[in-house]
Amino acid sequence: MCLEQFQLQNFKFAYKNGKDFATSPWLPLPAVCAYRILVALYCFSWVIYSIINDNTWKWLIFLTDCTFLCVTAYFICSAATSVFVWTRLTRQRVNILERTGQQIPESSSGSHDATARHSSIYRQSNTLAEQGYGACEDFHQGGFVTFNASEVECRQSWYLKVTWLLYAIAANNSILITAVFWTLLYNGYGVGEPDIAFHMLNSVFMLGETFLSSIPVQLLHVVYAALYASVYCLFTVLYWFLGGRGVFGNRYIYPILDYSKPGEAVVMIVLYGFVGLPLKRKILHVSRLSKQPGLENKD
Repeated sequence: MCLEQFQLQNFKFAYKNGKDFATSPWLPLPAVCAYRILVALYCFSWVIYSIINDNTWKWLIFLTDCTFLCVTAYFICSAATSVFVWTRLTRQRVNILERTGQQIPESSSGSHDATARHSSIYRQSNTLAEQGYGACEDFHQGGFVTFNASEVECRQSWYLKVTWLLYAIAANNSILITAVFWTLLYNGYGVGEPDIAFHMLNSVFMLGETFLSSIPVQLLHVVYAALYASVYCLFTVLYWFLGGRGVFGNRYIYPILDYSKPGEAVVMIVLYGFVGLPLKRKILHVSRLSKQPGLENKD
Protein backbone atom coordinates (compact mmCIF):
# COMPACT_ATOMS: atom_id res chain seq x y z
CA MET A 1 0.00 0.00 0.00
CA CYS A 2 2.83 2.41 0.83
CA LEU A 3 4.57 1.86 -2.51
CA GLU A 4 1.31 2.36 -4.38
CA GLN A 5 1.00 5.82 -2.85
CA PHE A 6 4.35 6.91 -4.31
CA GLN A 7 3.39 6.73 -7.97
CA LEU A 8 3.46 9.64 -10.40
CA GLN A 9 -0.24 9.29 -11.10
CA ASN A 10 -0.97 10.12 -7.46
CA PHE A 11 0.33 13.64 -7.99
CA LYS A 12 -2.63 14.20 -10.30
CA PHE A 13 -6.17 15.13 -9.38
CA ALA A 14 -7.69 12.09 -11.06
CA TYR A 15 -10.33 9.98 -9.36
CA LYS A 16 -12.79 7.42 -10.66
CA ASN A 17 -15.99 8.59 -9.04
CA GLY A 18 -16.71 12.19 -8.16
CA LYS A 19 -19.54 11.20 -5.80
CA ASP A 20 -16.97 10.74 -3.02
CA PHE A 21 -16.53 14.52 -3.02
CA ALA A 22 -20.22 14.90 -2.14
CA THR A 23 -21.06 12.07 0.24
CA SER A 24 -20.12 10.64 3.62
CA PRO A 25 -19.71 7.03 4.78
CA TRP A 26 -21.33 7.98 8.09
CA LEU A 27 -24.01 10.58 7.31
CA PRO A 28 -26.94 10.76 4.87
CA LEU A 29 -26.49 13.14 1.97
CA PRO A 30 -28.95 15.78 3.30
CA ALA A 31 -26.94 15.96 6.54
CA VAL A 32 -23.72 16.44 4.56
CA CYS A 33 -25.34 19.26 2.60
CA ALA A 34 -26.54 20.89 5.82
CA TYR A 35 -23.26 20.87 7.73
CA ARG A 36 -21.21 21.96 4.71
CA ILE A 37 -23.55 24.87 4.02
CA LEU A 38 -23.49 25.93 7.67
CA VAL A 39 -19.68 25.81 7.83
CA ALA A 40 -19.39 27.68 4.53
CA LEU A 41 -21.71 30.43 5.77
CA TYR A 42 -19.87 30.64 9.09
CA CYS A 43 -16.45 30.95 7.46
CA PHE A 44 -17.66 33.39 4.82
CA SER A 45 -19.23 35.64 7.45
CA TRP A 46 -15.91 35.75 9.35
CA VAL A 47 -14.02 36.63 6.18
CA ILE A 48 -16.37 39.54 5.49
CA TYR A 49 -16.29 40.69 9.11
CA SER A 50 -12.49 40.59 9.27
CA ILE A 51 -12.02 42.54 6.06
CA ILE A 52 -14.48 45.23 7.16
CA ASN A 53 -13.22 45.35 10.74
CA ASP A 54 -9.52 45.54 9.85
CA ASN A 55 -10.19 48.05 7.08
CA THR A 56 -6.82 47.40 5.46
CA TRP A 57 -5.40 45.43 2.55
CA LYS A 58 -2.82 44.03 4.96
CA TRP A 59 -5.40 41.46 6.00
CA LEU A 60 -4.05 39.32 3.16
CA ILE A 61 -0.39 39.38 4.21
CA PHE A 62 -1.05 36.79 6.91
CA LEU A 63 -0.83 33.07 6.19
CA THR A 64 -3.66 32.54 8.66
CA ASP A 65 -6.05 34.71 6.67
CA CYS A 66 -5.04 33.33 3.28
CA THR A 67 -5.51 29.78 4.50
CA PHE A 68 -8.86 30.62 6.09
CA LEU A 69 -9.89 31.88 2.66
CA CYS A 70 -8.94 28.47 1.27
CA VAL A 71 -11.01 26.78 3.98
CA THR A 72 -13.96 29.00 3.10
CA ALA A 73 -13.58 28.38 -0.64
CA TYR A 74 -13.33 24.65 -0.04
CA PHE A 75 -16.55 24.47 1.95
CA ILE A 76 -18.38 26.61 -0.59
CA CYS A 77 -17.29 24.28 -3.40
CA SER A 78 -17.94 21.08 -1.44
CA ALA A 79 -21.36 22.30 -0.31
CA ALA A 80 -22.28 23.11 -3.91
CA THR A 81 -21.12 19.64 -4.97
CA SER A 82 -23.20 17.89 -2.29
CA VAL A 83 -26.29 19.94 -3.15
CA PHE A 84 -25.81 19.16 -6.84
CA VAL A 85 -25.56 15.41 -6.23
CA TRP A 86 -28.52 15.47 -3.83
CA THR A 87 -30.61 17.35 -6.40
CA ARG A 88 -29.58 14.94 -9.12
CA LEU A 89 -30.39 11.93 -6.94
CA THR A 90 -33.80 13.35 -6.04
CA ARG A 91 -34.59 14.10 -9.68
CA GLN A 92 -33.63 10.58 -10.75
CA ARG A 93 -35.70 9.12 -7.92
CA VAL A 94 -38.75 11.06 -9.08
CA ASN A 95 -38.16 10.04 -12.70
CA ILE A 96 -37.91 6.35 -11.81
CA LEU A 97 -41.02 6.45 -9.63
CA GLU A 98 -42.96 8.24 -12.37
CA ARG A 99 -41.89 5.70 -14.96
CA THR A 100 -42.71 2.72 -12.77
CA GLY A 101 -46.02 4.28 -11.80
CA GLN A 102 -47.05 4.59 -15.44
CA GLN A 103 -46.20 1.01 -16.30
CA ILE A 104 -47.46 -0.88 -13.23
CA PRO A 105 -51.21 -1.59 -13.13
CA GLU A 106 -53.22 -1.05 -10.01
CA SER A 107 -53.43 -4.20 -7.92
CA SER A 108 -55.80 -5.22 -5.19
CA SER A 109 -54.73 -6.12 -1.70
CA GLY A 110 -53.42 -9.60 -1.01
CA SER A 111 -50.14 -11.37 -0.67
CA HIS A 112 -50.22 -12.73 -4.25
CA ASP A 113 -50.86 -9.29 -5.79
CA ALA A 114 -48.25 -7.67 -3.54
CA THR A 115 -45.68 -10.24 -4.63
CA ALA A 116 -46.56 -9.70 -8.28
CA ARG A 117 -46.28 -5.93 -7.87
CA HIS A 118 -42.90 -6.31 -6.11
CA SER A 119 -41.61 -8.50 -8.97
CA SER A 120 -42.94 -6.08 -11.57
CA ILE A 121 -41.17 -3.14 -9.93
CA TYR A 122 -37.94 -5.13 -9.76
CA ARG A 123 -38.08 -6.04 -13.47
CA GLN A 124 -39.03 -2.55 -14.59
CA SER A 125 -36.38 -0.86 -12.45
CA ASN A 126 -33.78 -3.09 -14.10
CA THR A 127 -35.12 -2.03 -17.49
CA LEU A 128 -34.94 1.63 -16.44
CA ALA A 129 -31.37 1.12 -15.32
CA GLU A 130 -30.52 -0.06 -18.82
CA GLN A 131 -32.19 3.09 -20.18
CA GLY A 132 -29.93 5.41 -18.22
CA TYR A 133 -31.48 5.49 -14.80
CA GLY A 134 -28.68 3.40 -13.30
CA ALA A 135 -26.98 6.26 -11.45
CA CYS A 136 -28.33 4.97 -8.16
CA GLU A 137 -28.87 1.49 -6.81
CA ASP A 138 -32.40 0.24 -6.16
CA PHE A 139 -33.51 -1.50 -3.00
CA HIS A 140 -36.94 -3.11 -3.22
CA GLN A 141 -38.63 -3.20 0.13
CA GLY A 142 -42.35 -3.89 0.40
CA GLY A 143 -43.06 -2.67 -3.13
CA PHE A 144 -41.29 0.66 -2.72
CA VAL A 145 -38.14 1.78 -4.53
CA THR A 146 -35.58 3.54 -2.34
CA PHE A 147 -32.13 4.81 -3.25
CA ASN A 148 -28.63 4.71 -1.88
CA ALA A 149 -26.81 8.04 -2.23
CA SER A 150 -23.43 6.37 -1.90
CA GLU A 151 -23.96 4.69 -5.28
CA VAL A 152 -24.47 7.90 -7.26
CA GLU A 153 -21.90 8.00 -10.04
CA CYS A 154 -20.51 11.39 -10.99
CA ARG A 155 -17.70 12.04 -13.39
CA GLN A 156 -14.91 14.11 -11.93
CA SER A 157 -15.19 17.55 -13.51
CA TRP A 158 -12.73 20.43 -13.33
CA TYR A 159 -14.47 22.01 -10.35
CA LEU A 160 -14.01 18.81 -8.35
CA LYS A 161 -10.29 19.00 -9.08
CA VAL A 162 -10.29 22.59 -7.82
CA THR A 163 -12.16 21.41 -4.71
CA TRP A 164 -9.58 18.68 -4.17
CA LEU A 165 -6.73 21.19 -4.52
CA LEU A 166 -8.36 23.52 -2.00
CA TYR A 167 -8.78 20.59 0.38
CA ALA A 168 -5.10 19.62 0.07
CA ILE A 169 -4.01 23.18 0.85
CA ALA A 170 -6.53 23.91 3.59
CA ALA A 171 -6.43 20.61 5.47
CA ASN A 172 -2.64 20.46 5.68
CA ASN A 173 -1.88 24.09 6.44
CA SER A 174 -4.79 24.78 8.81
CA ILE A 175 -3.65 22.26 11.39
CA LEU A 176 -0.04 23.46 11.29
CA ILE A 177 -1.15 27.08 11.54
CA THR A 178 -3.15 26.22 14.65
CA ALA A 179 -0.17 24.42 16.18
CA VAL A 180 2.30 27.23 15.37
CA PHE A 181 -0.01 29.96 16.62
CA TRP A 182 -0.76 28.44 20.01
CA THR A 183 2.80 27.24 20.66
CA LEU A 184 4.99 30.00 19.18
CA LEU A 185 2.93 33.14 18.56
CA TYR A 186 0.33 33.33 21.31
CA ASN A 187 1.71 35.43 24.18
CA GLY A 188 -1.07 35.15 26.72
CA TYR A 189 -3.29 38.04 25.67
CA GLY A 190 -7.05 37.71 25.82
CA VAL A 191 -8.48 35.28 23.31
CA GLY A 192 -11.27 36.74 21.19
CA GLU A 193 -13.78 35.22 18.79
CA PRO A 194 -11.53 35.84 15.74
CA ASP A 195 -8.73 33.85 17.37
CA ILE A 196 -11.11 30.97 17.97
CA ALA A 197 -12.39 31.06 14.40
CA PHE A 198 -9.10 31.58 12.55
CA HIS A 199 -6.73 29.63 14.80
CA MET A 200 -8.86 26.83 16.22
CA LEU A 201 -12.08 26.17 14.34
CA ASN A 202 -10.19 26.21 11.05
CA SER A 203 -8.51 22.96 12.10
CA VAL A 204 -11.67 21.55 13.67
CA PHE A 205 -13.58 22.07 10.42
CA MET A 206 -10.90 20.46 8.24
CA LEU A 207 -10.36 17.53 10.59
CA GLY A 208 -14.11 17.00 10.78
CA GLU A 209 -14.35 17.12 7.01
CA THR A 210 -11.53 14.61 6.65
CA PHE A 211 -13.13 12.01 8.91
CA LEU A 212 -16.80 12.65 8.11
CA SER A 213 -16.64 12.95 4.34
CA SER A 214 -15.58 10.50 1.65
CA ILE A 215 -13.18 12.89 -0.08
CA PRO A 216 -10.05 10.93 -1.09
CA VAL A 217 -6.82 11.73 0.76
CA GLN A 218 -3.74 11.32 -1.44
CA LEU A 219 -0.44 11.26 0.40
CA LEU A 220 1.51 12.96 -2.41
CA HIS A 221 -0.88 15.91 -2.51
CA VAL A 222 1.19 17.32 0.33
CA VAL A 223 3.34 18.71 -2.50
CA TYR A 224 0.63 21.27 -3.29
CA ALA A 225 0.32 22.30 0.34
CA ALA A 226 4.10 22.73 0.45
CA LEU A 227 4.07 24.72 -2.79
CA TYR A 228 1.42 27.02 -1.33
CA ALA A 229 3.52 27.53 1.80
CA SER A 230 6.64 28.13 -0.33
CA VAL A 231 4.91 30.84 -2.34
CA TYR A 232 3.90 32.51 0.91
CA CYS A 233 7.45 32.32 2.27
CA LEU A 234 8.78 33.89 -0.92
CA PHE A 235 6.20 36.64 -0.53
CA THR A 236 7.34 37.33 3.05
CA VAL A 237 10.97 37.61 1.90
CA LEU A 238 10.07 40.08 -0.85
CA TYR A 239 7.79 41.99 1.50
CA TRP A 240 10.62 42.33 4.03
CA PHE A 241 13.22 43.19 1.38
CA LEU A 242 11.05 45.95 -0.11
CA GLY A 243 10.46 47.52 3.30
CA GLY A 244 6.96 46.26 3.98
CA ARG A 245 5.56 46.68 7.47
CA GLY A 246 3.31 44.57 9.62
CA VAL A 247 0.06 45.86 11.09
CA PHE A 248 1.96 47.21 14.12
CA GLY A 249 4.70 48.83 12.07
CA ASN A 250 7.23 46.03 12.49
CA ARG A 251 9.63 44.99 9.72
CA TYR A 252 8.16 41.49 9.76
CA ILE A 253 4.76 39.92 9.34
CA TYR A 254 5.37 37.26 11.97
CA PRO A 255 8.14 37.49 14.59
CA ILE A 256 9.23 33.96 13.75
CA LEU A 257 9.81 35.16 10.16
CA ASP A 258 11.98 38.14 11.02
CA TYR A 259 14.60 38.08 8.26
CA SER A 260 16.87 40.42 10.16
CA LYS A 261 17.54 37.16 12.05
CA PRO A 262 17.91 34.91 9.00
CA GLY A 263 19.07 31.83 10.89
CA GLU A 264 15.95 31.60 13.03
CA ALA A 265 13.67 32.35 10.08
CA VAL A 266 15.25 29.65 7.90
CA VAL A 267 14.96 27.09 10.69
CA MET A 268 11.24 27.85 11.04
CA ILE A 269 10.67 27.58 7.29
CA VAL A 270 12.49 24.24 7.09
CA LEU A 271 10.63 22.84 10.09
CA TYR A 272 7.28 23.94 8.69
CA GLY A 273 7.75 22.83 5.10
CA PHE A 274 10.03 19.81 5.32
CA VAL A 275 9.08 18.35 8.69
CA GLY A 276 5.67 19.63 9.78
CA LEU A 277 3.75 19.29 6.51
CA PRO A 278 4.97 15.78 5.52
CA LEU A 279 4.62 14.45 9.07
CA LYS A 280 1.17 15.89 9.51
CA ARG A 281 0.09 14.57 6.11
CA LYS A 282 1.29 11.07 6.89
CA ILE A 283 -0.47 11.03 10.26
CA LEU A 284 -3.67 12.28 8.65
CA HIS A 285 -3.42 9.72 5.87
CA VAL A 286 -2.85 6.77 8.21
CA SER A 287 -5.61 7.93 10.57
CA ARG A 288 -8.02 8.29 7.67
CA LEU A 289 -7.29 4.78 6.39
CA SER A 290 -7.81 3.34 9.86
CA LYS A 291 -11.24 4.99 10.05
CA GLN A 292 -12.27 4.30 6.44
CA PRO A 293 -10.19 1.33 5.21
CA GLY A 294 -10.05 0.81 1.47
CA LEU A 295 -11.36 4.25 0.57
CA GLU A 296 -8.16 5.35 -1.16
CA ASN A 297 -8.05 2.21 -3.24
CA LYS A 298 -11.16 3.00 -5.24
CA ASP A 299 -9.48 5.20 -7.83
